[in-house]
Amino acid sequence: MNDKGKASFIHWASHCLVGHMAYFQILLALPLFLVSLIDDHNEYIALTATRVIGTLFGAIAAGLFVAILGWYTVTKPLTQRRGRNDHDI
Repeated sequence: MNDKGKASFIHWASHCLVGHMAYFQILLALPLFLVSLIDDHNEYIALTATRVIGTLFGAIAAGLFVAILGWYTVTKPLTQRRGRNDHDI
């Protein structure tokens, strides 16, 4: 991926709610899911399908919650204060 592709992803992720959700799923939910599975394995907790699916949904929910919270409490007010109108959902 070239620098223009990286810049456009970051621009998209910082200017819309859906972009925030995708960004936080990559930066928060995926590592949280993997660390939780590794921790369960190290604690000798059986990794059943139900436990893995529950951990996956918990990580996805945490990523979505942080993305929505960050969008409405930090990013959207900052973009409105700057006078930008490109933060539509």
